Amino acid sequence: MIVCLFLTGCQPNHLENGTWSLRSDELFLEMIVEPRMWSQKVCVNLVSTVVMTDGCVDVTVETMADEAWLSVPVHAGVGELTFQVRIQNGVVKVPHRGLDGFVEGILKPSRIPADDFTSFRQQTDLSIQAKRKAWEQGAFSLQNAEGDIKGALVFESSSVRILVFDRHWLTPNVQYASMITEGMDWIVSFDTEPQFFDEQTYIRIHLLDEEVTVPQGPVRQANDITYRLVSDPPDFTTLEQFKQQEIARSHHEEQVLLQDAIAQLQSRVATAESCMQWKASGPFWLGYEVITQWENGVCTFTITPEVLQYRRTFEGTLFTNGPMK
Repeated sequence: MIVCLFLTGCQPNHLENGTWSLRSDELFLEMIVEPRMWSQKVCVNLVSTVVMTDGCVDVTVETMADEAWLSVPVHAGVGELTFQVRIQNGVVKVPHRGLDGFVEGILKPSRIPADDFTSFRQQTDLSIQAKRKAWEQGAFSLQNAEGDIKGALVFESSSVRILVFDRHWLTPNVQYASMITEGMDWIVSFDTEPQFFDEQTYIRIHLLDEEVTVPQGPVRQANDITYRLVSDPPDFTTLEQFKQQEIARSHHEEQVLLQDAIAQLQSRVATAESCMQWKASGPFWLGYEVITQWENGVCTFTITPEVLQYRRTFEGTLFTNGPMK
């Protein structure tokens, strides 16, 4: 690759000639920068716990302000990827798995012993080959931290079939969705229940982690709902049985949550006036129509779903001081 130095229209170079390296528990990176008459030749040797290069590979470099961006082709379990490695003031930032999504450190003017690279590369290569087989099959179950199956993804070219059934969401049927790429993630949008705002749900498939998250915000967070991608999922008949079991659990939980919520309102609706003036508000009551009545000295709540859907199925009357009707 060529980095322009002083030619008209080229940006100034930010890479010092020599051999530079970063070594951590998660990755080895070695960068060799060699001078040319009007340019530089840059190659990068990278091995991590999830990706590796074919030795020291030539890379393209783009410079802007005080940053240099290296496009590094790597092998990964999911296939061939291109890492965007940033160097700024001697600090290198390399994409990686985990919540942060990168490893960062100071480049040192030193080499990494070839034997160390070879040993690390062999371990990573075995891991990549095993993962390649799973991605070639393209079918994964979604498992929570306890190992319970909560859905499945089946990848087909540029699209994916998806089925999910957890306590907070459910796909009524198998959904067919397209994917877009954002950094080292795939983003998939699809329809789920309960749905209150006529918007699709989306998930992030973290390719380096082999995990799926339900984002709580624009960036990955520790409290995101997370599933592991596990190869060889059950067939869709078995998955449908799991889904029906989850639906049955949700019916019971919905009734218990509603009864608890009404019981906690007892002191706020203790008179006929406060009972009739009470209005359902807040996320908990989304999707319900609630009518209050003062009957025999007790505030009653008649609840019906605005649209019959997952976790919005209860229809009946609840009392602040007794069982449902």
